[in-house]
Amino acid sequence: MRRRIAQAIRIEESCPSTSDLVKEMAAAHGAGGADGLLVIAEQQTNGRGRRTRDWWTGPPHANLALSIGIAAPLPQPVEALGLMAACALTEVIERTVAAPVAMKWPNDVLIGRAKVAGLLCEMPAKVSDFAVIGMGVNVHAAPPPEGLAYDATCIERHSPAGRVDRTLLLAGFLMGLERRLRIFQLAGPAALEVEMLHRLRAWAPHGVRDPRTSTKGQLQAFSFQDGLCLRAQNTQKDLPLAWLSSLERLDA
Repeated sequence: MRRRIAQAIRIEESCPSTSDLVKEMAAAHGAGGADGLLVIAEQQTNGRGRRTRDWWTGPPHANLALSIGIAAPLPQPVEALGLMAACALTEVIERTVAAPVAMKWPNDVLIGRAKVAGLLCEMPAKVSDFAVIGMGVNVHAAPPPEGLAYDATCIERHSPAGRVDRTLLLAGFLMGLERRLRIFQLAGPAALEVEMLHRLRAWAPHGVRDPRTSTKGQLQAFSFQDGLCLRAQNTQKDLPLAWLSSLERLDA
């Protein structure tokens, strides 16, 4: 089975957005022309997070800013692609630091309670059957706290080995994402669903609250078909994934 990602690699010293470059390649050459394309920027000047938030990429050569193009066959539902990437990134950071690492729904990675990475999975309107995974990781530097609405950190602050090798971190992430894509393709979503429930419980051991509906409870099950199952006071509530634009963790 051929490799799905990093079939071609493009490195930019500086660019506005790695995801925009991948989309431009797909628009110019078709989805197949950008399938497996990995674009890395040493500095990104207009990186995007969820809800149009900017993503701080730090000084040149300090952090990771990258995007990956994936063409058909896409996992179904396609939301699974972003969750695979988030799980793969969480796993490689866990192996690098000596501190608790958790995946905050749907696409942030935390060390302790401080954000260290963010992901965004998009499907460009102008290219059919094509998705772009964009990712920013604070490896050697974290954004200044002034003006931030959340705590932030970088991997190197928590590494017992000292200096963190960005190339090894990236390689570990790519191999983890490739492995999850292959398992999903060959065996279906069961393994990813089990991993998602485990990682959500690591982030919110006392349960979560859906701010849209105020529904809250302990995490009981996760599936792409039924969504997130919460349990509270001997009742269960299924929240479809399409509803869950965000979740809040409950404290003890």
